[in-house]
Amino acid sequence: MKLTTPRKFILESFLLALLMTSLPIGLLVFLNNNRLITPFNMVAWLLATLAWTALVVVLYMKKGLKGKGFILRS
Repeated sequence: MKLTTPRKFILESFLLALLMTSLPIGLLVFLNNNRLITPFNMVAWLLATLAWTALVVVLYMKKGLKGKGFILRS
């Protein structure tokens, strides 16, 4: 199936958003289910979320600057 440019953009944006949010939400659910919601753990979760998001953005930008695309190859 050949993807048009708009569909490819929408699909890549969706996958990137899923990648950016799945780990932080999973970690938050884990903390909540194990009754580990404390102020310290929330600050640690926030820092981990920011670090994860920054890592995904840096990897995406490195691949994007090379013109290869990140998730979907041309």
